Amino acid sequence: MNESEPGEIAEKVRILEEQVSTSRNQRNELNKEAKKLAETRDELNEKFKRLKEEIQTVKNKRNELNAQVQSLKAKRDEARAVVSRNRAEVKALTEKLRALDTQAPGTYQSTKKDLEKLEWQIQTTPLSQREEYKLISRVKELEGQLAILKKKKEIEKKIAKLHNESKSIELQANIIHKRLTELAEESEVYHKRMMEIVSSATELKKKADEAHHAYMNTRTQGDNAHLEYVAKLGMIKELEDQIRSYYEAEEALKEEEIRKKIEDLATNKLKKGKKLTFEEFKLLVDRGAV
Repeated sequence: MNESEPGEIAEKVRILEEQVSTSRNQRNELNKEAKKLAETRDELNEKFKRLKEEIQTVKNKRNELNAQVQSLKAKRDEARAVVSRNRAEVKALTEKLRALDTQAPGTYQSTKKDLEKLEWQIQTTPLSQREEYKLISRVKELEGQLAILKKKKEIEKKIAKLHNESKSIELQANIIHKRLTELAEESEVYHKRMMEIVSSATELKKKADEAHHAYMNTRTQGDNAHLEYVAKLGMIKELEDQIRSYYEAEEALKEEEIRKKIEDLATNKLKKGKKLTFEEFKLLVDRGAV
């Protein structure tokens, strides 16, 4: 190593130290940025988690409402089916009434009154056999009509009952339909709310993933900056070792030159018979000169 090399190495060390400082600062800044990105990512993920829980809550409420709607629809449809059957039965009974009307005109009460009047006449009025027979035939005729009218009355009663039942059931069906419509609308509100939250959650998750990706990239850059920082420290140490070795070798050479001068001086003194110092004598002994 010539004399100019230590200066060149020292200059390299200076440049490397500046680069080390830059790498250290860059690493520290990247680590700070990575920390902030990690915090942002974690915050976004926590918000996303809360939104997922809210989505499930809203979804459960919507599903609960939908189940109620389906149950009410089944009840409404069942009520309407009963009303439809009642109408069909009323139609059949009405046709039956029309047929009976031709067989027995008049009302049950007036026919019964006429029958009771004839029976009373037969019991209380002296009649000839022919007149009695004629009245008895009329009684039988009225009895037949009364039986038909009684059947008509029963049918009319049944029709009235079916009408009343249908009105009551229709009222219930309308109430049920109104309620299920309200529930369906409420369910739709919850569904829209759920879709809004899903949209927000999706966007939030996207941002969280982007933050995580940015964090990983920044973390990698920070790690690379740290590796570069460590590598340059190693280079500085290696160069400093070279400088130290140079100066140690130079110092050893100087010491050797001094010992050589002392040896030459001591040898000349010995040749001239002059007295040697202890150090001079010791040096000659070590060198094997005496």
